[in-house]
Amino acid sequence: MSNFREANIVAETPVILLDRIELAGVVSVIADITNVKTRIFQYASYQQAVDDASGTEIGTEIATLAAACMFNALQTDAMWGNRDKLGYNCRLTITAARFPSGGKYYRACNVVQPSAVGAEPVTLKPWILYALPSAID
Repeated sequence: MSNFREANIVAETPVILLDRIELAGVVSVIADITNVKTRIFQYASYQQAVDDASGTEIGTEIATLAAACMFNALQTDAMWGNRDKLGYNCRLTITAARFPSGGKYYRACNVVQPSAVGAEPVTLKPWILYALPSAID
Protein backbone atom coordinates (compact mmCIF):
# COMPACT_ATOMS: atom_id res chain seq x y z
CA MET A 1 0.00 0.00 0.00
CA SER A 2 1.32 3.40 -0.96
CA ASN A 3 2.19 6.08 1.57
CA PHE A 4 0.52 8.76 -0.55
CA ARG A 5 -2.28 9.28 -3.07
CA GLU A 6 -1.84 10.57 -6.61
CA ALA A 7 -3.92 12.56 -9.06
CA ASN A 8 -3.54 14.74 -12.13
CA ILE A 9 -4.90 18.26 -11.85
CA VAL A 10 -4.98 21.33 -14.10
CA ALA A 11 -2.76 24.26 -13.14
CA GLU A 12 -4.50 27.46 -12.10
CA THR A 13 -7.69 25.52 -11.30
CA PRO A 14 -9.22 24.80 -7.86
CA VAL A 15 -8.65 21.26 -6.60
CA ILE A 16 -11.05 19.17 -4.53
CA LEU A 17 -9.44 16.58 -2.26
CA LEU A 18 -11.64 13.82 -0.86
CA ASP A 19 -10.71 11.76 2.17
CA ARG A 20 -12.15 9.37 4.69
CA ILE A 21 -11.11 10.44 8.17
CA GLU A 22 -11.16 7.91 10.98
CA LEU A 23 -10.03 8.43 14.55
CA ALA A 24 -9.16 5.31 16.55
CA GLY A 25 -10.65 3.18 13.76
CA VAL A 26 -14.04 4.94 13.83
CA VAL A 27 -15.33 7.08 10.96
CA SER A 28 -15.29 10.69 12.16
CA VAL A 29 -18.22 13.10 12.19
CA ILE A 30 -18.17 16.90 12.33
CA ALA A 31 -18.17 17.01 16.16
CA ASP A 32 -15.02 14.83 16.29
CA ILE A 33 -12.86 17.34 14.39
CA THR A 34 -11.93 20.97 15.07
CA ASN A 35 -10.25 21.66 11.73
CA VAL A 36 -8.12 20.29 8.92
CA LYS A 37 -4.88 22.14 8.18
CA THR A 38 -3.45 21.96 4.68
CA ARG A 39 -0.04 22.94 3.32
CA ILE A 40 0.85 22.85 -0.38
CA PHE A 41 4.41 22.41 -1.67
CA GLN A 42 5.67 22.62 -5.27
CA TYR A 43 8.41 20.36 -6.72
CA ALA A 44 10.23 20.09 -10.03
CA SER A 45 10.03 16.29 -10.20
CA TYR A 46 7.87 13.40 -9.10
CA GLN A 47 10.67 11.89 -7.03
CA GLN A 48 11.23 15.17 -5.16
CA ALA A 49 7.51 15.27 -4.32
CA VAL A 50 7.56 11.67 -3.10
CA ASP A 51 10.74 12.24 -1.06
CA ASP A 52 9.47 15.64 0.16
CA ALA A 53 12.82 17.12 -0.93
CA SER A 54 13.53 20.68 -2.12
CA GLY A 55 9.91 21.79 -2.17
CA THR A 56 8.70 25.37 -2.12
CA GLU A 57 5.65 26.09 0.01
CA ILE A 58 2.90 27.81 -1.97
CA GLY A 59 1.09 30.27 0.28
CA THR A 60 0.58 29.70 3.98
CA GLU A 61 -1.15 26.96 5.92
CA ILE A 62 -4.91 26.71 5.25
CA ALA A 63 -7.08 25.94 8.29
CA THR A 64 -10.54 24.68 7.26
CA LEU A 65 -13.12 24.35 10.04
CA ALA A 66 -14.75 20.93 10.32
CA ALA A 67 -18.19 22.38 9.62
CA ALA A 68 -16.91 23.60 6.24
CA CYS A 69 -15.36 20.32 5.07
CA MET A 70 -16.70 17.34 7.07
CA PHE A 71 -19.84 15.25 6.69
CA ASN A 72 -21.67 13.28 9.37
CA ALA A 73 -22.19 10.36 6.98
CA LEU A 74 -19.94 8.83 4.35
CA GLN A 75 -20.58 10.18 0.85
CA THR A 76 -20.54 7.92 -2.21
CA ASP A 77 -21.54 10.39 -4.92
CA ALA A 78 -20.09 10.79 -8.42
CA MET A 79 -17.10 12.73 -7.06
CA TRP A 80 -15.99 9.58 -5.21
CA GLY A 81 -16.58 7.38 -8.23
CA ASN A 82 -15.67 3.75 -7.73
CA ARG A 83 -12.69 4.16 -5.38
CA ASP A 84 -14.38 1.89 -2.83
CA LYS A 85 -17.87 1.21 -1.50
CA LEU A 86 -17.39 3.11 1.78
CA GLY A 87 -17.05 6.72 0.63
CA TYR A 88 -15.58 9.94 2.00
CA ASN A 89 -16.43 12.23 4.91
CA CYS A 90 -14.06 15.12 4.20
CA ARG A 91 -14.03 17.37 1.13
CA LEU A 92 -11.40 20.11 0.93
CA THR A 93 -11.40 22.71 -1.82
CA ILE A 94 -7.97 24.21 -2.46
CA THR A 95 -7.88 27.47 -4.42
CA ALA A 96 -6.36 27.74 -7.89
CA ALA A 97 -3.64 30.10 -6.60
CA ARG A 98 -2.02 27.14 -4.80
CA PHE A 99 -1.32 25.41 -8.15
CA PRO A 100 0.18 28.20 -10.29
CA SER A 101 2.30 26.23 -12.78
CA GLY A 102 1.70 23.40 -15.20
CA GLY A 103 4.38 20.75 -15.57
CA LYS A 104 5.08 20.81 -11.82
CA TYR A 105 4.34 18.42 -8.98
CA TYR A 106 2.54 19.46 -5.83
CA ARG A 107 2.31 17.76 -2.46
CA ALA A 108 -0.79 18.46 -0.37
CA CYS A 109 -0.25 17.67 3.32
CA ASN A 110 -3.33 17.52 5.55
CA VAL A 111 -3.34 17.39 9.34
CA VAL A 112 -6.57 16.79 11.28
CA GLN A 113 -7.06 18.35 14.71
CA PRO A 114 -9.44 16.21 16.77
CA SER A 115 -11.85 18.12 19.01
CA ALA A 116 -11.17 15.97 22.09
CA VAL A 117 -9.21 17.87 24.75
CA GLY A 118 -5.54 16.90 24.62
CA ALA A 119 -5.90 14.86 21.42
CA GLU A 120 -2.85 14.82 19.17
CA PRO A 121 -3.19 15.97 15.53
CA VAL A 122 -3.48 13.18 12.94
CA THR A 123 -1.50 13.42 9.70
CA LEU A 124 -3.29 12.02 6.66
CA LYS A 125 -1.60 10.40 3.67
CA PRO A 126 -0.31 13.24 1.49
CA TRP A 127 -1.47 13.80 -2.06
CA ILE A 128 1.05 13.93 -4.92
CA LEU A 129 -0.55 16.05 -7.65
CA TYR A 130 0.80 16.55 -11.15
CA ALA A 131 -0.38 19.84 -12.66
CA LEU A 132 -1.16 19.69 -16.35
CA PRO A 133 -0.80 23.03 -18.12
CA SER A 134 -3.93 25.19 -18.10
CA ALA A 135 -5.43 26.70 -21.22
CA ILE A 136 -3.54 29.93 -20.48
CA ASP A 137 -0.11 28.31 -19.93
